[in-house]
Amino acid sequence: MPKIIVVVGFGPGNSTAIAAKFGTAGFTVAIVGRNAERLAAGVAGLKARGIAAAAFTGDAADADSMRATIRRIHAELGPITVLHWNAFGGENVGDLLAADSNEVRGVFDVAVVGLLAALREALPDLKSAGDGALLVTNGGFGDATPETDTFVTSIHAPGIGLANAAKNKLAGLLAERLKGEASTSARPSSTAPSRVRHRAAQAPSIPHALPTHFGSYTKLAATPAPQSPKMGVHPSLVGAEAADRLALRDRGHTACGRDANRSSRRRR
Repeated sequence: MPKIIVVVGFGPGNSTAIAAKFGTAGFTVAIVGRNAERLAAGVAGLKARGIAAAAFTGDAADADSMRATIRRIHAELGPITVLHWNAFGGENVGDLLAADSNEVRGVFDVAVVGLLAALREALPDLKSAGDGALLVTNGGFGDATPETDTFVTSIHAPGIGLANAAKNKLAGLLAERLKGEASTSARPSSTAPSRVRHRAAQAPSIPHALPTHFGSYTKLAATPAPQSPKMGVHPSLVGAEAADRLALRDRGHTACGRDANRSSRRRR
């Protein structure tokens, strides 16, 4: 039975690159989003590269929709091996002091509520896979630095920044919470703020992750993982290059050592 990766929040950039990276590694790719035309084009592009792919419409801001979508993917394609959460929200909040309470609460619908709903539904599959994983990306505006806050405010995107900060924190909390699951261990790489320190996971039978500015990789498996050094990656890395760093080579080791650390310092 093929391994399945579910990409929630499919669009150009990171999600397309990661879908292609896992697909070329032999995964069947299920892409999820609200725009049926974009999904159809995405499936066509993946199939043109010889990747098995299918589209599923779903709203990442709606918990019921996410639960139903995950169940549909399981029923049509089989057990899920990797859940990739690339969706983001909060774009409708351009001024935190002018937004009403409902708009502010809605900032967390995708980043927290939708992600948790999808993960809870997929978790039995991820745990039973033995090498299941949660991959969270697209959180750069949540970086807790004055420079990021200045930039996000200047482009009137504080809602996205607030949502991504919550998503980044949730990724770390989930990694810690899942460590206590029977017969599993959850080990993340760094969350989107490059200054946050976590551990990089080695996933022997799926493409593994390198700590980056872009996301958190949580492995659900009973095998131990090595500790990684501190490192940061410049936020200008996008698309295929980010995918290369997030979903890399199945070579029996994680690509984070002294040389990678020196390279990251040069980019700062």
